[in-house]
Amino acid sequence: MENKDITIVSIFYSEGSKRFLELNYDSVLKRNPQTNWVWVAVDNTMPGMNLNMDLEKFLVVKGVNHETVINSPTYPKEWYPERITGWEHGEGLNSALPHVGTRFLAILDNNSYVVRNNWLNDVMEHMKKNDLGIFGEPFSPSRPGKPRYFPCSNAIVFDLEKIDKKTLDFTPCP
Repeated sequence: MENKDITIVSIFYSEGSKRFLELNYDSVLKRNPQTNWVWVAVDNTMPGMNLNMDLEKFLVVKGVNHETVINSPTYPKEWYPERITGWEHGEGLNSALPHVGTRFLAILDNNSYVVRNNWLNDVMEHMKKNDLGIFGEPFSPSRPGKPRYFPCSNAIVFDLEKIDKKTLDFTPCP
């Protein structure tokens, strides 16, 4: 990962989410041709679901799935079944953290598309210029139960010179 500017992390868990991720890669590449990144694709598929990712584009790491989460001692059993997907998503993101070796970390959901040209470099420069540790989009106003005025993990960038990677934990709070 040497000489990379940013690590992008996304999760796939089905054929459809894999396809969204591949489309997102193509979109980011088209809009950010000068950005030097590594893209970590977290595999949250169920056992036996072998979805091959392009290893020239993605560093694929094993995440979690429904079965591993239910059997995890840290998963709050009272959350089942309504909130298991949030836990799977958070644990999947956590599984990518050991593979991040760049100053900047971007979490980008497979179906969150940024359509601004050169947005990766612009965001990193904006964060440096304004001494920001976190930058991202807030939850949609259509989700009134979600936190307001703070970036959600659908599209968020961290400057790991300001935020200690060891303090990041994406599992939901009970």
